[in-house]
Amino acid sequence: MLQIPIKHDDSRSCVDDIVVAIADWYGCDYQLMFSESWEFEFTAGSIILPREDKRYDLIGKYHRLKMTFHDAENAEQLIQKIMDELKEGRPIAIYIDTFWCPWYVGKFQEVHSDHFCIVLGYDEEKGAFYCIDGQMSTTPVELPVQMLKEGYDNYIAFRLTEDNEPEWDWQEIIMKAVDSIGLQNKDNNMFSSMTDFASYLNEGFNMSNEIHGYENEPSLAPIFQQLKKVNRGRKQFAIALGYIAEKKGIDELQVISDRLNKAGDIWISIYGMLIKSLYIDNPKQITGRISKKVMEISDIERSIAEDLVKISSGAYAEDTDSSSQESLYSSDFLLSDYCYVNLDKHFNNQGFSKDLTPACKAEFSNIGKYFIDDGLSEKREWAVEYMKFR
Repeated sequence: MLQIPIKHDDSRSCVDDIVVAIADWYGCDYQLMFSESWEFEFTAGSIILPREDKRYDLIGKYHRLKMTFHDAENAEQLIQKIMDELKEGRPIAIYIDTFWCPWYVGKFQEVHSDHFCIVLGYDEEKGAFYCIDGQMSTTPVELPVQMLKEGYDNYIAFRLTEDNEPEWDWQEIIMKAVDSIGLQNKDNNMFSSMTDFASYLNEGFNMSNEIHGYENEPSLAPIFQQLKKVNRGRKQFAIALGYIAEKKGIDELQVISDRLNKAGDIWISIYGMLIKSLYIDNPKQITGRISKKVMEISDIERSIAEDLVKISSGAYAEDTDSSSQESLYSSDFLLSDYCYVNLDKHFNNQGFSKDLTPACKAEFSNIGKYFIDDGLSEKREWAVEYMKFR
């Protein structure tokens, strides 16, 4: 059985988790597959984002890992393909409907939805494959062949294409990202779409219409799923920028990466506020605040885009060397001595409750997850290593 470590990160989908795990296992990089993830479009009352599978072409373009999606003609053909790949010592990722995925607690035999996992091996006596995924099981679990036959669809094959990492132009990558959001287009760009979205929240937004058909699980409604993807796109592009900064020794890009991470945090707070509006008597009060926050994040991201253009052209260093910037840091400050620390798992809008019940409203960001405060201090303020938390 193959041994492939995997873990989930909130900036990634289940397929992203798989790609990163397999890239690490093969010993190649993956970060530039996220180089075109920074986008936002709002039209006809909906947030429109590009297909996420675009990034899977980019990992083959900028790194050594090529991945191809295949439709399985039938279950027997898929099983034979899995066996062939395992015989060659290669991992394979397969689609499995969560309704037929035994380890997917809460959806197995209850909910039909898309999911992918990595097949690591096969137990002939049990008639089961051993699988892992980043979200529900990071250790091998059994997928009976019969379950696979019921819930299969397509699969992903992986190959290394080159002995060395392909050459790439960092300025070209950055300017392509900036061009894709339409910075130079005054009338039709990502920021005008954010303005339209803010106006919609202020004037035309109707929560009942947004969650129609998803009343039992509002967080699965398209507007909430798209907002999560908007956050994820910022985090992913920040990963690409951080990678470029490290590989090319451009400290300024690491600063931009950190700023984009913070922008992603604001988007997930918008998501949380919108979830919260489900449970209050006057949701208009919150949607008005969200509208203002969207306008704020539009200004922040426009500033980031403008600074990326300056960095690519070499003008950013001239700006940051000006006298207005000199007082910000001490003379011995070195940006390279610092690094970004992701605290999402500690500041994630998940609340506390004494009760374990599906009706609990303590959770604001992904319905169903919150902390049980059994045994925690009753104090409103905690002091931990000279830091205070309320």
